[in-house]
Amino acid sequence: MTLPAASRPGAGMPAQAFADDEPVLTPASGLLPHVSVPVFGQRERWSGACLRRPSNVAPGNWRIAFPLFDPVWNLRAREVAFALLNPTHPRLRAAGAFRPAQPAHLSTVRQLVERLGVLGRWALGQDLPGQLPLWDAGILTAFLTSRVSAGASGELSLGSYRSVLAVLHELRDVLTGGGLTVDPAAVDVAGTVPTTPTRPIAPAVWWPLLRAAWTYIDRFADDILTARDEALARPAQPEPPTAASRHPVDECLERWLANPATRIPAHAAAFRTSAAGTPMWSVISLLITDGANHTALDSGRRAAAPRRRRILAEAARGRTLPLAPGQAQSLLGAKRIPTGTSPRSAAELDASLETWLSDPTHLVPVREDRIPEPHGPRTVRLPALGTAGAPRLRTEQPGQRHGGNRRRPPAPQHGPGRRGRGPVPDPRGPGPRK
Repeated sequence: MTLPAASRPGAGMPAQAFADDEPVLTPASGLLPHVSVPVFGQRERWSGACLRRPSNVAPGNWRIAFPLFDPVWNLRAREVAFALLNPTHPRLRAAGAFRPAQPAHLSTVRQLVERLGVLGRWALGQDLPGQLPLWDAGILTAFLTSRVSAGASGELSLGSYRSVLAVLHELRDVLTGGGLTVDPAAVDVAGTVPTTPTRPIAPAVWWPLLRAAWTYIDRFADDILTARDEALARPAQPEPPTAASRHPVDECLERWLANPATRIPAHAAAFRTSAAGTPMWSVISLLITDGANHTALDSGRRAAAPRRRRILAEAARGRTLPLAPGQAQSLLGAKRIPTGTSPRSAAELDASLETWLSDPTHLVPVREDRIPEPHGPRTVRLPALGTAGAPRLRTEQPGQRHGGNRRRPPAPQHGPGRRGRGPVPDPRGPGPRK
């Protein structure tokens, strides 16, 4: 039904913040092309045809219908809906209403406008003033209590009505005639458990923080980016060589096989799943890598297949050394280096030592002649290595050790089979012995 202009709700009442010809939906809401967008001056309903409709929403519900029983509440409902659909509008920002930048969903706004119509009808039925700034906390409590009497079960069902009151309070400086001056979050209803939401932080609190953050970016960003560029321009520190780089398997294998004295260790008898004469793959891996890698010839490795064929071909020529399990270490010296260590030659160790000693900031810890007091610092005397002058000193706190060479106290000796059970009792019992 279209009402005449003279009796149309809200007719002749200019909006305080928004013009009648202003579109109520913007591209931020995801507009469809070639579909007209409703404007603020449409007082009966705003269609959502210009938006993509969810499949679970009926076409008749994809719109916002405004209350037509009173022109004041009609204008108020349109202003609330417009503010929710355009949260970044300049007039809202100028009035100090800072809402989330993402526009509200059309269905959310439709439901809120319906609850706003319930509030308006109740207010007219109670003969309340149309100016919301005149409402006090008692009026808000009476409205929420009426909703409980109408069937709203508990505070959870009152959430949608509290949301309406919260929006009317938040937009008090935007709505025509003003909004609620009483904070609805402080209103309690008898018979319900209060679930007061977190109160919004006032712009006077967080705006200076935002300014300070922007000042930090604006003033310090150049220095930070310059430091980053300088750090990236520095030559990268060479990574320490790994065991694989120090012992390339293929080169080590060829060098090992090139020695005429090399004999391939093989099982003298069947051992587990290996038949007699099968090469000891893990032992060979240790021999060719100086103990750094015991899985270089594992059958699960794709790169190991040609290496195993190479060894089997040499073994077929009779270059084998039959061994029993356990003889490889004693006869060949095949020993695995513990994880975390790296086999380095004496030349590499000497070079590392000279590099470390050449730095004048490095201090060599030496043990004092006297034992330091318990829980007190100790001063160690460091001779000047490679330079003339006074010795270098360093103070160490108790427990400040380097290298982790702490020895455990000797474990108590127990009898066989009685580990951790104390000494073995004498079967003859207590008493003197002859």
